[in-house]
Amino acid sequence: MYQTIDDNENEGVQSRTGTWPFIIGVGLLLAIIAVVYLNSPGPATHISPVEIDKAATAAYRKAISEQSPALRRARLNDYLLTIENAPHQEAVLAQLDVINRYELEDWGTLQAVVYSLRSSPEDKENAIQDYETKWGSNLLGARDSELTQLREDILGTENTNLPERSFEGGPSPIPENIPDTELAGAPRPIVTYVPPSRPIAPQTSEQAVVVTTPLRVKRNVTPRYPRKALRRNVEAVVTLKLNIDDRGRVAMTEVVSVEAERYERDFIKAAERAAMRTRYHPRTENGQPVAVSGVTKRYRFEAQ
Repeated sequence: MYQTIDDNENEGVQSRTGTWPFIIGVGLLLAIIAVVYLNSPGPATHISPVEIDKAATAAYRKAISEQSPALRRARLNDYLLTIENAPHQEAVLAQLDVINRYELEDWGTLQAVVYSLRSSPEDKENAIQDYETKWGSNLLGARDSELTQLREDILGTENTNLPERSFEGGPSPIPENIPDTELAGAPRPIVTYVPPSRPIAPQTSEQAVVVTTPLRVKRNVTPRYPRKALRRNVEAVVTLKLNIDDRGRVAMTEVVSVEAERYERDFIKAAERAAMRTRYHPRTENGQPVAVSGVTKRYRFEAQ
C-alpha cells in the first residue's frame, strides 16, 4: 500500500516536470515567427505602365517649360538618367543638342576673354560671373570643375611682384612753375595742320536691308492615326508650336491646343513624333541659315 502511493506521487512529479520544455519551445517558436513577421517587407507595389507614362510626360513638360536654358538642360539630362525607356527621348536629345551648341559658343567667348592679354583680371572675373549667371555652375551638365580651373589660371597669370614705384625722399628737381598737365623736360609740342575729315554719311535703309529666304518644308511626315481612335472613328485636331534650328530640324515642340473627344494623349504623341521627323529648308539671312521659333503646325486626324 505504501509502495503504491509513492509510485503515484513520483509519476505526478515527472509529468509536471516534462511539460516545461514543451512550453518553452512553443514560446521560442512564437517569438521567432513574430520577429520574422515584423522584419518582413510589405507587399510589393506594382506601378502600371500607364502611370509610368504619365509621370514621364509630366517630367518632360516640366523640363521644356523652364525659361532658363541651364535649368532646362539640367532637367532634360535628369529626365534621361531617371526615366527608363523615356517616351520623349528623341525630342529630348534634339533639344539638348541645340542648348549645348549655344552653351559651347558662350564658353568659347569666355575663354577668349580669360586668355586674352588685353583683358584685366576684373574683366576676366566679370566674364566668368556672366557665364555662371546664364549657365550655372552646380547644375547637371554644367562646367563646375572647368570654371574652377579658369579661376586658377587667372590667379596664375597675375604678377604679384610689382616694381617699387614710390618716390625717394628729398626735394623734387621739377620746378614748381610747371603745370601738372605738362611733362617736365619734354620738348615743346609741334603743332601741325590736320585737314578736316569728311563726315561719314549716315547709313540708308537700303544699305541695312537683310535679304532673307523663308522657311520651307523639305520632307513632311504624316502622323500615324492612333489605333484605338481609328477603330472608334474618333477625330482630332492637334496644334503645335515648333522651334526649328539652323539645320532645319525640329528642336522643341509645344502643345497649343487639342480638339478631341477621347484619346488626347495618343493624338498628341502621334503629332509630336511626326513633327520631330519633319525636315525643313532653314530660313536664311544674307545667305546664312538661322533658327526660327514659334512656328505653328496643325495636324488634322480624320477617320475615313
